[in-house]
Amino acid sequence: MEQKTQTKTNVIALVVIILLVSIVGGLIYWQSKKTTPSSLPVSEEITRTKGPGKEDSTDTIFKEIESIDIGNLDQEFKEIDQDLNSL
Repeated sequence: MEQKTQTKTNVIALVVIILLVSIVGGLIYWQSKKTTPSSLPVSEEITRTKGPGKEDSTDTIFKEIESIDIGNLDQEFKEIDQDLNSL
């Protein structure tokens, strides 16, 4: 009977120790996550985008689209067709 009481006491002590270690570990983990973002350097210079203005007019956008060089698409498609026909 005395041995059962001793075993129960050992089990209870072991459970209490495991709970304390888990709680302390959880608190340390939580604190490390909480302080990490604020310890990162923050850039003081923030560039702002321009609001809608004359640069965003439809004519300006179309001119920019037209100025994009897409190459000779017909020639590229002919090469692809030739490659596919050779398979």
